[in-house]
Amino acid sequence: MEQPKVSVVIPVYNAADYLEECIQSLLTQSLQQCEFIFVNDGSSDHSQQLIEAYQEKDYRIKLLNQENHGVSYARNKGVEIAKGEYIGFIDADDTITENTYQHVYQLANQFDSEVVIFHLVEEVNGIQRVISYPFPRRVKLHKKDIHEFIIPHMLQKEDFNSVCNKLYRRETLNKLRLQFPINEVLGEDGQFNWSFFLCANSAIYSDFPGYYYREVAGSATRNLQEKDYFSHALRSYQRSIPDRIEMSSPQIKTLKAMKLLHQVLAYIHIYILPTNELSKKERRQYVQTMIHHPVVQEALRLYPVEKVRMLGRYDRFLMKCIKHQSLLGLYSATAYSRWRNRKKGEVHS
Repeated sequence: MEQPKVSVVIPVYNAADYLEECIQSLLTQSLQQCEFIFVNDGSSDHSQQLIEAYQEKDYRIKLLNQENHGVSYARNKGVEIAKGEYIGFIDADDTITENTYQHVYQLANQFDSEVVIFHLVEEVNGIQRVISYPFPRRVKLHKKDIHEFIIPHMLQKEDFNSVCNKLYRRETLNKLRLQFPINEVLGEDGQFNWSFFLCANSAIYSDFPGYYYREVAGSATRNLQEKDYFSHALRSYQRSIPDRIEMSSPQIKTLKAMKLLHQVLAYIHIYILPTNELSKKERRQYVQTMIHHPVVQEALRLYPVEKVRMLGRYDRFLMKCIKHQSLLGLYSATAYSRWRNRKKGEVHS
């Protein structure tokens, strides 16, 4: 077999309910010169048997079986054996369009780029949203451009973390000796991307919607019991930033403060919603801990007034509630928002 143009690494853990759809989206790729490396991370369902059945039909499928070590360990093992010019990642419950890798590989070659970034389509509760970025499109971004556009966005937003809507040059990953951090329960994608983009010399951003993310039970925003999202956000906020970033300390602090506050707003919605995983008291205590935390209050003071004014009325009210540490205000606002959204749904149905 000739060297594949693209290697795709897919960590698998008890994903049998969605895995077949993922595999089909890979096998129907218009770019034929691919290899698909499935790393079965100790699944106890019939995920392994599903992959083996497809492996018999298509030589491009590779399968590694291992005990459960987590997604980072699985991805690292997949990258170790990858042979492609470029490496992509996909989660076992997600899908890609039939010409995703054809499109991004052509861009990578056309512009001789170390990475291609493309749009991710997120589906939560049946509603789709396209994740896009304010970067120049379809032009080669050099190191100075990466530090002007991409690095500040990573400081301010969390929507760039995923490795699944990016195609990385394997030679660059090997040269940098990049690996996913195996001791992190959350944020492993973000840390990987930080290490990559701080050293990257070139990038291409395409508005091609090639990756479809589907939130399922047990995925990030649902797994409340095992993962402490707020503590992770605090660690990220307090983590020192490498000297290689060409920005002043006040600029960096402001962008990080904005990111933390937007994370807290998202977590408030997650923890206020009723769930079987946590009691009402546990959820209320978690929200209370967030809004009373001195770091959150510090971030509020750093959040630029002109940026607050640009927020929607609802988010401005939530920010005001956080500032005054009003748990009642947050519960009232989110309850009204849910009621209003239900009403809108009834009108459109």
